[in-house]
Amino acid sequence: MFPSRLEKTQDLTFNLDRFNTTYGFAEELQTEFTNTQVYYNRNETMVQLTSRALHYITTENEISSRYGDFLVSSASATIPTQLSAQVLYQIPLDMSGGAWDYGHDYTRSVKLPRVTVTAHCLTADNTRHTTVDTLVTYALDGGTSIGIVSDLKALLQHLLDHGGSQDTPVNAIPPIWIASPEPGSSSFTGSFFQSNCEGLEQFTISDLLLNKFNESVLLSSSCLSRKTCTVAAFWEPSQHELATDSGSWVVHTGSLSSMSNGLPENTRPIYADPNSITGLSTPTFGAMLSKTLRGDSTRLAAALATVFAEVPWKEQIKSASREKQYTVIKIALTRFGYGYETSSVSARLSLTVIMAYCIFAVGYITYMLSSGHTSTAWSSATEIIVLAMQSKRSEHLRHVSAGVNCLATYQEPVGIRVSGRDHLELVFEHDQSNQSRSLRRARLNRAY
Repeated sequence: MFPSRLEKTQDLTFNLDRFNTTYGFAEELQTEFTNTQVYYNRNETMVQLTSRALHYITTENEISSRYGDFLVSSASATIPTQLSAQVLYQIPLDMSGGAWDYGHDYTRSVKLPRVTVTAHCLTADNTRHTTVDTLVTYALDGGTSIGIVSDLKALLQHLLDHGGSQDTPVNAIPPIWIASPEPGSSSFTGSFFQSNCEGLEQFTISDLLLNKFNESVLLSSSCLSRKTCTVAAFWEPSQHELATDSGSWVVHTGSLSSMSNGLPENTRPIYADPNSITGLSTPTFGAMLSKTLRGDSTRLAAALATVFAEVPWKEQIKSASREKQYTVIKIALTRFGYGYETSSVSARLSLTVIMAYCIFAVGYITYMLSSGHTSTAWSSATEIIVLAMQSKRSEHLRHVSAGVNCLATYQEPVGIRVSGRDHLELVFEHDQSNQSRSLRRARLNRAY
């Protein structure tokens, strides 16, 4: 579903006109930008299109090497795949096939790989002082070192060996894509030629190979320039979310990882052949990278990200059946709003109180069954009031006729005792008058 090798069988394509019309790019460095648009390189109408968030970030780095001093423009770009957008948008909300409701604030999320593309472009080299033996430099994968692809003659010969014509005008040389010569690398390099003078159509690739171009063009002119970009792509685990943004549905992923730390963990490289992708080997594609002084790497990374994000899949996404093997994709639905629930602390405290009450009740029942003692005396507030009215006024209790306002009054120990007149009274434990009275405990099975 997310292949590591992208070849001609995937039938990928790039729509330059649609890309230029849809996207505009900021040129600030070290800042991540997001561009939310509905975009699709193909012309098919069977696919349900949803806005997807394109993230990109651009940096620049000056590098000194034995081949010279270079300014490397680096960019990373990522966009959710069309498959992720289809999975999140096409599957209904419920089993009955309910449609999306724009009036509710909820988010659908799924964990699927996203495509991330990095591009490192060197400063354009002017060919006015070069020959076909001039070395073609490129940025290694990390964007911090410089290597050699080949010389200019070998680069042009590679173009001719793969269907190019010697009669191609110098001002119409298409991009030349080759695999990176860096050992163990999954990246590829692209060399782009830009003509800056009129009348270059009279010179051809054959003239370049024979050095006729440099002999005929004034050395003071910057008529033909070349830049080389190194591109790497990989699948990166990511959380995709579909939520409303300004009244429309948008598929988002997380922010880009810092390019200075290398590739994120758990990534899977993509081995691609740009020559097999329609629209990447045209002179107009190379001209797109030179539209502004800064942003060539950004446009290149974003363009390839949109292409790789459209890896084809079966458009009919159905619920899994036990009869066949399917790739299981789990979708989470999150709704946002106000609500309440019982916290774990409250639940534990409540259970503690209930358990303590149960233990007390079981203990009391056990005591009654074993001793045979029970009582229904003073089981109501009225009975307590009647008992208090029969009791002697206590000198210990003062200033309570109009109400009890002191907590210490509630803390006074109180007991029930038998007075000398053989009736029950409420007495205070700390009442000094109790010492002059003959008070005794009440006995079981006796009426007072």
